[in-house]
Amino acid sequence: MRATPARAHEHSSRDVKLATTADGRRWDRACHASGQPVTPFHTFRWLALAAAMTGTRFMPLVVRFAGEDVGVAPLMIRRRGVVSLANWLPFPYLGPLVPVDLLGASLDALRPRENFSGVIRQQQSFAPETGVDERSLTARGFSVRYDPTYVVDTRPTEEQMWAALEGRCRTKIRKAEREGVLIEEAVDGSTLREVVQAAFDARDLNSGYEGAFPPSPSVLASLHLAIRNVVATVDGHSVGGLVSIATEDRALIWQGGVLPDFRGTHANVLLYWDAIKWAHRIGVGSIDLVGVPDEGIGRFKSQFGASLTEYVVGQRQSAFGRLIEKTRRNALTRS
Repeated sequence: MRATPARAHEHSSRDVKLATTADGRRWDRACHASGQPVTPFHTFRWLALAAAMTGTRFMPLVVRFAGEDVGVAPLMIRRRGVVSLANWLPFPYLGPLVPVDLLGASLDALRPRENFSGVIRQQQSFAPETGVDERSLTARGFSVRYDPTYVVDTRPTEEQMWAALEGRCRTKIRKAEREGVLIEEAVDGSTLREVVQAAFDARDLNSGYEGAFPPSPSVLASLHLAIRNVVATVDGHSVGGLVSIATEDRALIWQGGVLPDFRGTHANVLLYWDAIKWAHRIGVGSIDLVGVPDEGIGRFKSQFGASLTEYVVGQRQSAFGRLIEKTRRNALTRS
């Protein structure tokens, strides 16, 4: 169900200052000072790793108000020739993490940094349960939409979570276990690489990851977050993998799946059920299954006793960006 946007008295950009920091502890404290939900995708170490995996430049900007750190406004800059994209990445929830009444002022304070970096298109998105005044976005030229995701409540007992699964889901889990599908700790990133490549090749898309992707288990461990990095095996062969990440109160599934030739093993269902049980065991309150890019994936994720929720996504394109897009469309039409 769509959340009603919060209403807030906005402050002026004169009230907000942005400070660049290389101190990860300061960054993470500022995230929590915002009073907003903090996901693993907000943490300093994750964003530094994400920059290496996506070929972007991470600008770690702490938001200051009345002399205090009150949030963060990460900018991930992807250079494309003489222009750039900001926060256009293959994972969500990368927007200012600030009190509701400071969102507009924080977006205004970001403008000089964006202009200096040649940003022509940007995306600012906000995790479920984040307080967002939609008018702070629309008043600054952002188009706003609400994207869906599924979230599983991991506070009940494991038996209660099992009972909440759809019948088809329980049947697939039992079948996978009977046929010898095992979930094991990953020893490298080779399976994850294959799975992600196959998934995006099937849609004729680029994953957005390059360079340092996938990270090794040791690199993931260096994030200082709770990590569940596993593979599904059949007869000793890896057929799928899944990486889940958690802060102290919420988990999310980052990447993974099953190779196309092995979907009939139902290893994908067993991997997701393993992630849900892991989130319960470590004591977080929920696990976000992250995204519903199409109807088929929506049906898959809905079977885990998950609640469909929405999150805010704002997108803005500069006048120069619109001109480039128009020129490109005209060139395609002529050809």
